[in-house]
Amino acid sequence: MKSGASGILAPLDRIPDSLVGQFIDNASAPIGQVITSNQITVTGIDPQADVSISVDIGEYQINANAWTSVAGVVNVGDLVRVRHTSSASPLTPTNQTLTIDGEQDTFTSTTESGGAFDANINIVASRTSGVSPMSVVFQAYTSTDPVNTRDQSEVFRELGYYWDFDDPFTRPNQGATSATYSLTTRNESKDTIIGGPIVAHTFEVAEGGGSQVFNVRVRVKTPEGEEYLQEIPITCQAQDSYFSGANTIAVSNTLNTADDWSLTSYDRNVPSTATRVATLGAVNWDTAGGKRILLKRGDDFSGEGGIIRLLMGQSNVMISWFGNLADSRPETSTIYLGVKSSGGTFFDVSQAQVNALGWGSNVTLDGIRLPGIENCTAPLDFGWHDCDLDYNAQSSGGGATLVNRGDVPWANGITGVPFPRGIYVSECTFIGSEVGAQSSSPLLNISGLQSACPTYLGIFGCYCRRAGEHNIRVQGAKIYCIQDCDIMGEHVGGQGGKHNITMRGQGYNQVGDFSDLERLSGSMGDALSEFDSDKVPSTGLGVMQRLTLSSGNVGQASTNISTYPTNANNLELIEDVLHQDIEIQDSTVQDISDIRLGGRRMTVTSITYHTGGITRTYNPEVEPLSNLTNNEVVNGVIVGTTANMVGGPTRGSIGNSDNRIDQNGQTDDVLPIPTAPR
Repeated sequence: MKSGASGILAPLDRIPDSLVGQFIDNASAPIGQVITSNQITVTGIDPQADVSISVDIGEYQINANAWTSVAGVVNVGDLVRVRHTSSASPLTPTNQTLTIDGEQDTFTSTTESGGAFDANINIVASRTSGVSPMSVVFQAYTSTDPVNTRDQSEVFRELGYYWDFDDPFTRPNQGATSATYSLTTRNESKDTIIGGPIVAHTFEVAEGGGSQVFNVRVRVKTPEGEEYLQEIPITCQAQDSYFSGANTIAVSNTLNTADDWSLTSYDRNVPSTATRVATLGAVNWDTAGGKRILLKRGDDFSGEGGIIRLLMGQSNVMISWFGNLADSRPETSTIYLGVKSSGGTFFDVSQAQVNALGWGSNVTLDGIRLPGIENCTAPLDFGWHDCDLDYNAQSSGGGATLVNRGDVPWANGITGVPFPRGIYVSECTFIGSEVGAQSSSPLLNISGLQSACPTYLGIFGCYCRRAGEHNIRVQGAKIYCIQDCDIMGEHVGGQGGKHNITMRGQGYNQVGDFSDLERLSGSMGDALSEFDSDKVPSTGLGVMQRLTLSSGNVGQASTNISTYPTNANNLELIEDVLHQDIEIQDSTVQDISDIRLGGRRMTVTSITYHTGGITRTYNPEVEPLSNLTNNEVVNGVIVGTTANMVGGPTRGSIGNSDNRIDQNGQTDDVLPIPTAPR
């Protein structure tokens, strides 16, 4: 509001700055799809002024509010986007005009040249809504390409994928403290990735941010040059929006529970109606479903050993923090998620317990320091985010278990045990102990042994180092992505050469192992077709990308990556596996193979070696297990024969796998590189 020379208040300035040219048109929109514009900011009006806003077609959104087509009002500083459905015809523009108090700009989408492929792009998300921090695994390999007669397996490894998570970390109330994967050497952006058809991302909304929608997009490019775009909306709620104060328990052993903790202003506050307790033991972990348990940053609860044992069947549980980010994460002892009885273990689960309790879903650990994490037999959307398991200077710790199979309940006739679906490990640190004997380090930093069989497993933005055997080992992986991690070896258990990453398919031991394993009705695992089930049951599909690997300078000689069967009697093959944009660092103990591959179709590209190495491959359709091909690799270029690799030297081979994207975004032969989806 302005004041004139006479002191009389002038009218409010309600005329915004010009909008012309603020929208970025989309010149290659997919046919018949919802197309969303970039955000523009309302400027030029007085802070007290409300001015009108409307669109002629489609809808608009103000900040993170709901989309609408009804005329409304905006204020200075508001962020506005528009969206509309593109034309059903190729090469046809659709114009949408936004008007703010007389000022206008037009957002135009022009459809692509057409073709049948665009109608068959299919993004599947492991979940589409949840509470911050909300991790999701996405896949687009169930798309098809009928125009170029590619089947599903060829779509997996022959197309280029450019993912945009609509998450630039510039929104108001966005929760992330970093726009990059800061635990890793490469420090890549979280918002976009050029890579394979399986990716992972964590969405965050800060306290007070309400519910926000992220329109995740993937642009797919064929070797023939066709590009197509698809998007899927993901809804993420702030913790304080989902959990009421009445369903929040705040825990501190340094504050007085008689005081009102909500009166203190923190980076994350305590609701005034929250329950306040002084110990973890005061929380009823048998009835924690639907609750948020906040531990005060700077407090150490590790003296209450083994207290956090969440009972089976507890869903929608958040174990997080309150206080200031400048203080250290709250520390606990090992946390057990989904035990069979009050204060019990995971093992020897009975049919009565399964029937009475069922299996919990949507359980998240956020911002906790602890020596170990143990998931139950059938975790369903369990996430660990920003957890610190760096126990390098302690006598033990630094390892966690994705799935505790224990006695393998279905082998004992127990029914109602689903495959694990949705396990997310994001931006966590795992470092084993260097104090005392080497045996004090964990057997594995991230463990999925005993036929874990996870569907939609994402390990991303993590740092792993020092374990008795492998840094990461998962048996029976169905759909997985290991992305943006530093996996740094140091296998100190004295049991011979081990692997930084070992991923194996669902053929562990024998075919009959999984014949009685129940799945969730309607789960995405059921929806996906099985490849060649007569050969290997429930084979895996995996992507490893944007990784830095090292064997470390202590411990046993090691292999950086293995997708190889344990032995000739096992059918642990992965159906399709893509290794891309991987850097292998120098190591003084590196003296066995860098990468050992086993699978029906293998694609490896853009591997940078800082030492020479040996790559071993195994393809059951071409050669027996006893007849392995050794290939010397120098700076990622194959030296020697590729005759025993799938399709010869230009498909699924080392150093020259066609239609993939290399480290610098450059083409390798006929590699399709999609343009940005924005």
